[in-house]
Amino acid sequence: MQEIIKIDISELKFDNDINQLVPEMTEEEFTDLVKSIDEEGQRTPIHINKDNSVLDGRHRVRALQELNQTEISAIKEDMTKSEALKFVRDTAVKRRTLNTNQKLNVVLNTKDLIEELQEKSKENRLANLKQNKPKSPVEPIGKKVKTPVKENAELAKLAGVSETTLKRAKKVKKENPSAYEEVIKNNSGWAKAYAELPSVKIKKSAEQKEVSDMNAPENLVESPIKEKRTPVKRDRREEINARAEAVTPEEKNIMISETNAMNIINISDNLLHLIEDIENLELTLQFLKTQNKEDLEKVIKMSKAINTIIEKGDLQNV
Repeated sequence: MQEIIKIDISELKFDNDINQLVPEMTEEEFTDLVKSIDEEGQRTPIHINKDNSVLDGRHRVRALQELNQTEISAIKEDMTKSEALKFVRDTAVKRRTLNTNQKLNVVLNTKDLIEELQEKSKENRLANLKQNKPKSPVEPIGKKVKTPVKENAELAKLAGVSETTLKRAKKVKKENPSAYEEVIKNNSGWAKAYAELPSVKIKKSAEQKEVSDMNAPENLVESPIKEKRTPVKRDRREEINARAEAVTPEEKNIMISETNAMNIINISDNLLHLIEDIENLELTLQFLKTQNKEDLEKVIKMSKAINTIIEKGDLQNV
């Protein structure tokens, strides 16, 4: 168990980066905190770093100041700036008072700040090498995650969202900060803000043009039955089927199985994103119940099929 010390409040420091990571309490929440500390005392110590900067508990500091207290209980840590940011992030995402988008915001802002620190540290080291000077005590450069897929999975798990939601939020944050802040503020879904990004619109337009080009006259061939002169689209699937017939049954089985696995992941990801974007679950369920019995049975069958895949594949232990 870490040692709890008493420290004079006047000796504490505040780090702007850390303070900006976690949202301020509402006026009502802060009033309740002051009342609780006044009646029961400070039950939970704050966390401070080696330089006395507050990592967790700035609202408790303010509350004690309101009560004219001069000392506060604290646990002192010994962390680099990157470690301190991660500590604040990991503490914040466990709080029940933060909604999903606020937690996601904490996770993404922490990621950006750590990357900035690593970049500055790298620049300082290069500058020192050029000047042939000893290395200054700068922030150590940690190993960057080489695989974005792995990083996205870890960050999504921390924030409690799907990877699709995380990737969409990252893209909106980078390309339209004001729209990003609006979604965070209103705790709304990411689908609309993502779809309205110029880069997404351009990509969608290009995909639609590709489909349109496939229907262009030069990509159509006439039917060999001359009397009907019916234009027939060149079907790329025919080429795929022709190649498929050339492979062995074993190879075909492997290809089909791999495709099935990818489809299961894609469908699950899309369904998860759809469910996360539901703003009024109760109303959605009311409409769902009005569907015919046959369609509702499909939902139940899908659920059972997914459970079968999870159990037989032992996916929970992968």
